[in-house]
Amino acid sequence: MTEALNEIDRYISEAVRVRRAVQVYDELFCSKESVAALIDTAGEVFGVMQRALHDEILISFSRLFDSDGYKTKNGTQAYLSQLNIVKRHESLLTDDLKNLRERTTCLWKKLDLKKYRDLKVAHNDKAIFFGKSGPVKHGITSDLAKELLDVSIRLMISLKREITRSEKVALPVNPQEAYQGKGLDLIGKLKGI
Repeated sequence: MTEALNEIDRYISEAVRVRRAVQVYDELFCSKESVAALIDTAGEVFGVMQRALHDEILISFSRLFDSDGYKTKNGTQAYLSQLNIVKRHESLLTDDLKNLRERTTCLWKKLDLKKYRDLKVAHNDKAIFFGKSGPVKHGITSDLAKELLDVSIRLMISLKREITRSEKVALPVNPQEAYQGKGLDLIGKLKGI
């Protein structure tokens, strides 16, 4: 049971970290006022920061939701993903947990991230890179990303309760600390420079 709880804790920690990154990205790069302040103070570095955080978020989503693992000559190496954790504890899923799992599945499909990740982030697809094929896009928005992460975190907390058969569970991080306002604080400081 300890290993299972450790896996869930690690997953929750990672999901909360990604949730915070999405919140900061939203505050820094999705507001005209923030973008103007970043361009004024960060200049060319602004685009580098935006792309780095964008790609980090997309890769992190892939780690959390994409698949169960990858094949090697020695077998399949399992990912620390929602899919694997939920599969491992399938027998404990209540109707509420099944609904949360289905909701995350639906939200993950809406993100439509895999092709974009494969062709633009993980690899430099030559046809895309040189404009020989149409643009590849994803369906991720800040609101959709935050909703998916919030539902997934709720699923993991509820699963942890089922495993421990307890009403209260200890969490490795505070999922309520969503870093709201942290990006805006940075913009305020940059404007004051």
